[in-house]
Amino acid sequence: MMKNNTVLLVHPEISRTKYNFAGIIDNEPLELEYICTALENAGFEPHIWDGQVEKVPFISKLRELHPAAVYICGRTRQESFMKEYARGAKKSGAITMIGGQHAQRCFKRFFSDYTDFIFTGYDPQLIADVLCGKDPASVSSLCYKNEGRWIMNKAVPHDICTLPRPDRTYFYEHQDRYRYLELLPAAHVRTAYSCPYRCSFCIRNRLNCGVYAQRDIADVVDEIAEI
Repeated sequence: MMKNNTVLLVHPEISRTKYNFAGIIDNEPLELEYICTALENAGFEPHIWDGQVEKVPFISKLRELHPAAVYICGRTRQESFMKEYARGAKKSGAITMIGGQHAQRCFKRFFSDYTDFIFTGYDPQLIADVLCGKDPASVSSLCYKNEGRWIMNKAVPHDICTLPRPDRTYFYEHQDRYRYLELLPAAHVRTAYSCPYRCSFCIRNRLNCGVYAQRDIADVVDEIAEI
């Protein structure tokens, strides 16, 4: 039973040194915006905290919201920050959830006492299903603990054509921060999962279980027109 319906969605900062692309390339937290829509449709109150642009520290946001659950995503170089925030969230009593591209392939690196669920697929609805109380054993692309032992459900590819429209409220509130080189503001649109090519040096073709999936081009154009 969740203590409230508040969920904090976290994208850690890229770096804590001056050696980063801050102010040059700052990407919209598109994954979290998709999750926002799925959670809102399920009756939850999601909030995004993006370490790239936030001025309020994570721990302060945690104390302000007292979320019942905290979802954290990131890429390989953000792993240490993801773990740090998961530890902090667990200390606050929140359900802790890990996802994102890094977790898809390296989920075992997050097996810990301060992590409750790890998502190994793209489908944002899975997060809502778990928080709504669905039996974890029946949720695909999920790792969870059962009597102290980690269970790894089979990862399945997600049909990108079922994605809802992302809730871009957070993006619109921070348009002065999301940019790509000289393009400001710069929104993102996800058009496909994985990759049709099989280059040995790249991991992207192994994401989404190695299944390349494309959205209908008319739907993509409609989304661009809505931004």
